[in-house]
Amino acid sequence: MEELQSELSLHGLTISTTTDKGEVIISQEPYVYVPNSSPELRCDGCFAEGNLKKCSACQVSWYCGSSCQKSDWKFHQLECKALARLDKGRRKSLTPSIRLMTRLCLRRMLQNERVIPTTATDNYNLVEALVDLLIFEGRLAVVRAVEPMPKGTEVLISYIETAGSTTTRQKTLKEQYLFTCTCPRCIKLGHYEDTQESAILEGYRCKDNGCDGFLLRDSDDKGFECQQCGLVRSKDEIGKIASELKLMADKASTFLTLGKAYPEIHPLLGLQYYTCGKLQWFLGDTDAAVKSLTKAFDILRITHGTNSSFTKDLLIRLDEACAEAGHKLSAATNNSFGKHMKF
Repeated sequence: MEELQSELSLHGLTISTTTDKGEVIISQEPYVYVPNSSPELRCDGCFAEGNLKKCSACQVSWYCGSSCQKSDWKFHQLECKALARLDKGRRKSLTPSIRLMTRLCLRRMLQNERVIPTTATDNYNLVEALVDLLIFEGRLAVVRAVEPMPKGTEVLISYIETAGSTTTRQKTLKEQYLFTCTCPRCIKLGHYEDTQESAILEGYRCKDNGCDGFLLRDSDDKGFECQQCGLVRSKDEIGKIASELKLMADKASTFLTLGKAYPEIHPLLGLQYYTCGKLQWFLGDTDAAVKSLTKAFDILRITHGTNSSFTKDLLIRLDEACAEAGHKLSAATNNSFGKHMKF
């Protein structure tokens, strides 16, 4: 990886060697970290579940073993003293955000005192710039290429949800991040391809039954205008229609839209295929489940890597589904053969 400085990009990274799809670009531990809120307790060191032991002093942190407790001690020894002074009620009300800010302050303090190296901040800034591409393996943040990247390619991320029309994305970026995106997808604003994509994501059918056009949000965001006949509908009208559609929405149609809204390799698309495959298998449609789980694996092996526990679990399910599908096919073939052999 090489650091990039430019008037437009300000601070970024470029690929120093040609990178294939699925290859790791960079991996690193976060600057600071704490487990998020969840019904299951997690180890403060590696985020593992099960067989955890509570810190006897502060009664807040949990660890799966001595190795995680020792590796976390450089921060926790200071955090522990402060937590132990709190009464039980306050300790229970601690949120992950408060603990994260505490650890951020502790890390800065330790760096100022030269207890830990300051170079860690430089690497952290680089990882921070790639946060939307991160997949966590335990507490290790891993960034993988989702498509082939020639040497010198700048690594770009999406600051916002990509499943929105260009107009919506540009509006959100301008309001929240104060810049206009010039990525290959955004520069197509107003082109036929962009209009068709926007129709899939946010369009509504024209009110005129004799028109087969569709309504899209106008540039002033005051209403929706038909792209064919010019008919305008107010935001209130569209809002009412949207509420009715939401009640009638079918998850299957949402799933089909995801395939058009997201690129071919995207974690959310892979997760949708995974969920769909498990549901199909549960309902007895093994052949369809194999197809969906295969699509999920083809995506998630790139976004999550083949060595992650998540991908390994998916591969086990896929193997089991394939075995079941093969058994059903064999049984059906034998039954058919038996019928033909009867005299």
